[in-house]
Amino acid sequence: MLKFNRLKMVGAVALTIALSGTMVACGNNGAANGGISDTSQGVAATVKVKDKNDKELNLQIGEKIVTEYVQDFRERNELTDNDAWAKWLADNALTPADVRTQVINFYEQELLRDEAAKMYDVKVDESEVQAALDDIKKQFDSDEAYQEALAATGMTEEEYVEKVLEPNTLQTKLAEAVEAAEGNNTDV
Repeated sequence: MLKFNRLKMVGAVALTIALSGTMVACGNNGAANGGISDTSQGVAATVKVKDKNDKELNLQIGEKIVTEYVQDFRERNELTDNDAWAKWLADNALTPADVRTQVINFYEQELLRDEAAKMYDVKVDESEVQAALDDIKKQFDSDEAYQEALAATGMTEEEYVEKVLEPNTLQTKLAEAVEAAEGNNTDV
């Protein structure tokens, strides 16, 4: 049961993170953040960053992905009815504007992480993600227990890998790269 709760907790944490400003990736197509930067329905926010050549970039978060995220969240959590949505918002002391801000903040963090990964030349390969998945599976007594826990998260294994494991693996490798770079820049 403890192992089931770990993956379930990861799913719950992912959902919590999804609405707390550092959300798990949702809808990122991996192609230079094309999904995030789709401004066909307007610009929700602009993130100013400097690249590794110290050139200022204006990275845009498209309105489309923000709207789609909120719609998907509502559908997945059976909150499509306005009364149910209003109750959920009240129960969580949120307004629609709060949710929108949190979604934008998540995508901002994703853009910043991806730009930092470019700056430090950090990439995640399939074998690293597979190793992380294998480590998680080892926490369960059986494949059936793992599948039950995965189902409790509301994600398929593919979604779990894409939305949780890949970003977490990238984040870990990025933290290691930054630490190594800072270690090389210290005066002795």
